[in-house]
Amino acid sequence: MEVKVGDSWVNESTWNQAVKANQAGTATEAQQQMLQNGHYQAK
Repeated sequence: MEVKVGDSWVNESTWNQAVKANQAGTATEAQQQMLQNGHYQAK
């Protein structure tokens, strides 16, 4: 399964890793940007 992020699609596992990193406070800038582009409220 893939998740739509902006105009592109990312693998669900990549998305889930970014969500988990964000929740732990360890998300990279790229992960935070991906989450924001996917309408997820990054910390």
